[in-house]
Amino acid sequence: GTGATVGKWAGREHRVPGGIGLARASRSGITVRALSVVNAVGDVLAPDGTVLAGTRAPKPDFARDVLHGELTNTVLTVVVAEAALDKRQVRWLAARGTDGVTRSVRPAHTLFDGDVTFAVALPPAPGAAEPDLSILGYLAAEAVAGAVRDAVRARP
Repeated sequence: GTGATVGKWAGREHRVPGGIGLARASRSGITVRALSVVNAVGDVLAPDGTVLAGTRAPKPDFARDVLHGELTNTVLTVVVAEAALDKRQVRWLAARGTDGVTRSVRPAHTLFDGDVTFAVALPPAPGAAEPDLSILGYLAAEAVAGAVRDAVRARP
């Protein structure tokens, strides 16, 4: 995460630090974890839509010409769930994790971002109930949004 920045949409000179974040989301005895490296063009938003970390431009305006040809921006994420999932379900889980980037970064997934989300399904604990895939997807988006936000919070 060293050197990662966010808020570049109004010009690189107005960027602020990004970083690496971790989060988890739980519901009904199911937990999904996420790790994100956040080096996005956009600002990182809190759940209420306020900017946690973003451009410091005094009069922000999208500076496409400043970013043209810039291919070093990205949000890289891995989502981890303890569930017996097949390949198609793991791919779907990764896509739901990408929804977490969309919730927490504005603008998200620009032409100048190389965002990617991976998912991993670990073997469930012996005797664990089969988790609901819809709940796993919801939790994946929540965990990723949390990890993105965690990446820009000040460290002690």
